[in-house]
Amino acid sequence: MMAPSTPENYMLVGRDEQIGEIKAALIAGAPRAIAIQLAMGIGKTALACLLANDVELQARFPDGVLWANVGKAPDIRAELRQWAVELCGPEAMEADTSNEDFGTETYWKRVVGKALARKRVLLVIDDVWSLDNGLAFKVGGNACAYLFTTRFPKLAHHLSGKVITLGTLNSKDGIALLQQFAPDAVAADQAAARLLVKRVDGLPQALIPIGCFLRDASSTGQDRRIREAIDKLENVQMLFDLEQPPEYAIDLATDLPRSLRSVIEASYRWLGSSQGSADGDLLRQTVECLSILRPNPSVFGEALAARVAGATPETLNALCDSGLIEARGECYTMHRTFAEYLRGKIGQERVRELHLLATSFYREQLNELEEAYQQQDSGYSQWYRYENRAWGDAMDEWLYHLGRAGEYQTVVTAFLRAWFDGFWWWGCFLEFHFCDQLLLEWQQREIRPESREGLRLLTRFKEIYPKETEDRYAGNWAEIENILGQLRRRANLADEAAMSPHADARHLRGMTSILLAEARRFGARDYAGAEDSYRDALRQFIANHDDWDTAWVYYHLADTLTEAGRHADAAALCHDGLELGISEEDPEVQANLWRVMGDIAIDAQRHDDAAHAWQQCVEHAYRFQIEPVAPDPYTIRFYAQIVDLLCGRLVSLYAREPAAALSLASALRSGWQCNRDSVEIPELEAALSSAYRYPLAPLLFPAVLPAEQLGQSGDAYAAEVKATLAALRAAGRATRIAAPGNQAASA
Repeated sequence: MMAPSTPENYMLVGRDEQIGEIKAALIAGAPRAIAIQLAMGIGKTALACLLANDVELQARFPDGVLWANVGKAPDIRAELRQWAVELCGPEAMEADTSNEDFGTETYWKRVVGKALARKRVLLVIDDVWSLDNGLAFKVGGNACAYLFTTRFPKLAHHLSGKVITLGTLNSKDGIALLQQFAPDAVAADQAAARLLVKRVDGLPQALIPIGCFLRDASSTGQDRRIREAIDKLENVQMLFDLEQPPEYAIDLATDLPRSLRSVIEASYRWLGSSQGSADGDLLRQTVECLSILRPNPSVFGEALAARVAGATPETLNALCDSGLIEARGECYTMHRTFAEYLRGKIGQERVRELHLLATSFYREQLNELEEAYQQQDSGYSQWYRYENRAWGDAMDEWLYHLGRAGEYQTVVTAFLRAWFDGFWWWGCFLEFHFCDQLLLEWQQREIRPESREGLRLLTRFKEIYPKETEDRYAGNWAEIENILGQLRRRANLADEAAMSPHADARHLRGMTSILLAEARRFGARDYAGAEDSYRDALRQFIANHDDWDTAWVYYHLADTLTEAGRHADAAALCHDGLELGISEEDPEVQANLWRVMGDIAIDAQRHDDAAHAWQQCVEHAYRFQIEPVAPDPYTIRFYAQIVDLLCGRLVSLYAREPAAALSLASALRSGWQCNRDSVEIPELEAALSSAYRYPLAPLLFPAVLPAEQLGQSGDAYAAEVKATLAALRAAGRATRIAAPGNQAASA
């Protein structure tokens, strides 16, 4: 038959680049056969029509275009006979009637081939489902060219010398397609339109009937009807059953209005029909199981496919060839709309079982990654897993499948624990990808309304929480405390006696208790309330045998009690915290605890003890830049903060007790003499009396590397830090582990 006309009711969008590539290849004449491979629902017939009616291609093939609509069960003989009539006229039906094979497929191939021998014709073979059926139409002469369309990747490569693969429409092009059908509806609610495009992942076969449905709803111009129509489209089954109206169908005798359901079901039923010995029932069962995995853009590997669906490499190969899943390097993905449809074929209890299988897979991955970190020399190092993308991805997948399995309360606790741990580890100091990405990805998912409200609370918490580098007293602490209270109630953590005894629940309560303590300390200056919250955190972490977090709570509580004037209680906490900090090999918490001990000594006017404690503080902060990892933006800023803090304390002390401050500054200076030039007393006095702390730092301590110079100077700076510490050790000034000795007792 001749090529059908291009649809007049709408225009293709988002295909200009591929259309240009196809036209250029056909005009160049090499290769002679091109295949367009498109997943089901992409719109291959519409694209083939556009190319068949293209003026430039018609000029390149002046003898015309022949069209064959193949499909699953074509009548090849009838299609070839029609070609013969179009090429030779009605008399072709009467020629060679005496020939014994007259009227057979072989006969019509010979007639068409003879007619095309010296013609320049473009042969469009649309919607090919099997190799034999596609090759049956390769009957043109050397001046002819072929354009095949198929949904099957492997078949496309067998049919042609060049394959053009077309994907789904992006958000912008999907909106543009919807606007052609329902401009008023799109204008009324652009956010909803974007969600609809995302919901079907840019499938034109779905967007066209959606657009027609919205067009009908907006015909009266009533916002209420548009809103009702959009709400109805939330029902996924309705999306599958919407049919493309006849006026938007390609003018083919066999192209009746079709729903997305019929399109996907056809490929599903075809499984096993063209994959050699592959069993169709086995392939259908496998792809049903795989449909519970997170769809595009997430990918899954062979190990996960084997765990969840019992998939073998052979079945995965067959499913890729069918177009129901797609290979991405060594992994695979499934279109989200296909997955939603196939997931509807299995019962809810089976879906839950499959999600639990996926949960166990990712829990094992997390355990392996966490064990790898725990086996490192430093206990502190295990926290760097939050910066490991593989760990973050596995955590996200574990939470996803746990939620889909119906373990809602477990997901809430585990999600909040992961997020607050990441925030505590890094996000309360600097912007942290893990925390941001976790919120962003879950905000874009279809989740329960109460979960969406929880995400909103976390987002707000992150926005208003004053970072450690900012003024701690300036935050909106009342709102922070309110948000933490709401989150604890959502996770059933508000009542300690009634909450789950599970370690995750205790950990999350402890973590949120720390943040509540900060709200009470910095917001209301409520030291008693802050102490209660810190001690609650201690109970949770000690019950979990969590030494690292316990050490940090000891520090924060000691700092709070020092500020409240309870020096003896604070000193005892510092002693306990230092023991744990040493066992966990965390220079940062040790630096903070030594700083508090120095503050206690200053208040007691024990300046020699203060000099010892602050020297230990600076040495640990300095060491933290290279242990346990190389310098990063946080570690060098921490050292800079410690230096700045101590210089500020010395300047303040000089205003009250000049002699004590000068003696203390000299002692701190002498701690680094092994690697420094000498400084005259007048120079120290001038820096101390300047009322600014900045001139003092370079006189007392090793240079601070500005964070913006880390990229170009990081390696050299790390070498300098190591050399300075080595010189201290050689001079007997520094030890890797500096115990508190009698500092706590004397306090």
